[in-house]
Amino acid sequence: MKTTWIFFLEFPHLILSIVFSQSGMDKLLDWKGNLTWIRAHFAKSPIAPAAALLLVLLTLLETLGGVLGLIGVGMALWFGFNAL
Repeated sequence: MKTTWIFFLEFPHLILSIVFSQSGMDKLLDWKGNLTWIRAHFAKSPIAPAAALLLVLLTLLETLGGVLGLIGVGMALWFGFNAL
């Protein structure tokens, strides 16, 4: 019974972790396409010169956030909430 509740409580975290991981991996696999889109989207803004650097930062944060979220969900399901 306790494991069922933990799964339902962790399900939103699992979905968000998958979304963040997938988004980060998409940026890594289609780097040129994402960079072209970001540069075109922010062409007239003050952050246009830093578009590539910001894309690197965003990619790292999304990928790391997704992976750490998946680790956290795994720990919650394996050890329960007492270990967190």
